[in-house]
Amino acid sequence: MVNEDSAVPVELIRVGAGNLLISELACPRFLAAKARPAIRVGRGIYKGREQLADFALGTIMDIVSRVEFDRVDEDSAVSDPSWRERHHAAVVTFIEHAVRAYVNMSTGSGIGRSMRPVRGVWVAGRQTQSKIWEMYAWGRGYESLDGTVREFRFIRSSLRNARDPRQVAVAAYAAAFGVACKWSPSEWGEPFAPIDSTVPPGVGRVRIVEVCLFDGEVEVLFDGTPAVAESLYRSVAADAVKETVYGTDTQPGRNCLSCKIFGGTCRDITDAPGLLGVTAERDAPYRTVSISTLRYYRDCPARMYLYGAGVPRIGEYSDLAGLGQAVHGRLAALHARGAGACCVGELPSGDDEWAAEGWTVRGELARCGAEMLRHHLQVCPFDGLDLPIGEVLPEPTLVFHDRVARAIVVAKPDLLYQESGSWVWREVKTTQSRRDVSGVLLSRFPQLALATVLLADGRLGGDGRGSRVELELLRPDRAELWTIDPSDSGRVAEARETLRQLSSEWRDDLRFEARPGKTCQWCPVSLWCADRSTVATYDEEDARDEYEFEHDPAAESD
Repeated sequence: MVNEDSAVPVELIRVGAGNLLISELACPRFLAAKARPAIRVGRGIYKGREQLADFALGTIMDIVSRVEFDRVDEDSAVSDPSWRERHHAAVVTFIEHAVRAYVNMSTGSGIGRSMRPVRGVWVAGRQTQSKIWEMYAWGRGYESLDGTVREFRFIRSSLRNARDPRQVAVAAYAAAFGVACKWSPSEWGEPFAPIDSTVPPGVGRVRIVEVCLFDGEVEVLFDGTPAVAESLYRSVAADAVKETVYGTDTQPGRNCLSCKIFGGTCRDITDAPGLLGVTAERDAPYRTVSISTLRYYRDCPARMYLYGAGVPRIGEYSDLAGLGQAVHGRLAALHARGAGACCVGELPSGDDEWAAEGWTVRGELARCGAEMLRHHLQVCPFDGLDLPIGEVLPEPTLVFHDRVARAIVVAKPDLLYQESGSWVWREVKTTQSRRDVSGVLLSRFPQLALATVLLADGRLGGDGRGSRVELELLRPDRAELWTIDPSDSGRVAEARETLRQLSSEWRDDLRFEARPGKTCQWCPVSLWCADRSTVATYDEEDARDEYEFEHDPAAESD
């Protein structure tokens, strides 16, 4: 792209409200590359293509557009086989539900009488001598019949988390000052093309709302004049846009596979060929996977798939899972200080309410959690130190590239620290179950198998002679500490076999059919699954044990 007046190359910068650098887990370099749509980095790696479509919201947008612009009736639009055959059966169920919830909401709000849908997307742009800047928000736009009022709608599967105010500010600015453009450009590396060149009338009011596709609820996020929208953008979002565009640091994680730099110039992913113990077909789609992903697949392939597809989850966290979240959060905060021993004065006591990382526990659960934390003092890795401690990393995100399995493996140990130059990987689990786990450590907690193989193969570096894997199991009446030696050939062989068994069927699966069973009873996405079992086949102890271990917060985020 060249500036015709000066023959100076012009760089296209495109920032969407959903692509701001607003999460500590986001990779600045990934987002900076994404903000430059014309950039291509080397040949990269052929990533393949999944059989099933993986973007339900895009399909929902397309169906709603057919209803709003092409005047196709709702029933015909949702029954069209052209989109249904591309999606998982349970995702089809959610898409049908979401379209009807959205259309019913729009009809009830008076769209068509005082407001009309706008094709494309509002893009606020400016051009300097060396750059074309574009800013937009992905969602649905509406305007009053005279064009003086604009409403932009974020759509979301469920309102689990509040919309970040910086995203709201970008959407408000784009709606206030943007021109309606075709979505998307014929070539993503080219600027957006205006739908027409007609100068719109002055916009006097802008509304930004969020629509929950689960229940059709609408939340107003902004309602004001363009001047207020501009002020909000300058004060809230402008710095985030700059940080997004000019980020250079790397934060490997779940964005790696969709990053332009993956397989090119990024060297911050650790090569670990053969880690999962399976060999993918040459044209198999590349995937991002964690031990949690594989555990979910073991229970039910459909459940694993639906988690990744972003369908609404119902009743995802029980009180027991919330207790685990709070205990993990408190320990992570204490260990973030470095190699200092935890002490009783820093811990909650009795049944007084307490919280950590946004999770609050009360009454009996508060007392139970306080007891678990006190038992941690008996096995705290930094109590009574005899050996020098180096780096201390609470809940770090680690990323490994298994080229043989065509997979990016993401792990998140509860605690990783160096002792005399050797890495120690500790997992922490909470449970009220009395079951003995001594004979099933690796199969019950496959994070330990992954850690054992990584340390045995020297993937973390350091002095491997003193490395070890630890499981800290916190119960209301005691703490247990289990240790695995990654130099023990028998243990390492068992760990490799555990990973192979977890990964082999998952690697070859392209359809992710449901596997009805006892886990249906507490599966957060069973609402969308026509094959779910409604028969309870387990006792209370079994259910409690499964739920605590399978929904452990550290495992959820690994």
